[in-house]
Amino acid sequence: MLSSVDRDDVETLKSYFMAAAKPGSWQYHSEVLTDQSPEEVCANIIREKLLEYLPQEVPYSMTQSVELWQEGENGELNISVKLYAKKDTHMRMVIGTAGQMVARMAREAGEDLSHVFLREVKLKLSVKLRK
Repeated sequence: MLSSVDRDDVETLKSYFMAAAKPGSWQYHSEVLTDQSPEEVCANIIREKLLEYLPQEVPYSMTQSVELWQEGENGELNISVKLYAKKDTHMRMVIGTAGQMVARMAREAGEDLSHVFLREVKLKLSVKLRK
């Protein structure tokens, strides 16, 4: 057991890593932040919002499909994602009253994506029942 409160424990952990490390070339260039594609990053941020706002099994039963991924005239990124629900009740929960829930998730996920991609992101989420 280690604690970062006690500086000695941090040094012990550093020493262990340095002793266990094997010399070799880097697997990725130092400027690479992730091995995920931009579409995967987008899907994971949307999934995060589904998990944050929807109850129990609903987020786990949802699937998604990128319908549009396009750069706009002013450098913004336009993304359209379709969310598929297994049940009509799940679809209604995702949409929310007067579309407020899906709009909130789209807005917050769009803001998160803007921080990731360092440009304006216009995200549109739509929900459809999977047949």
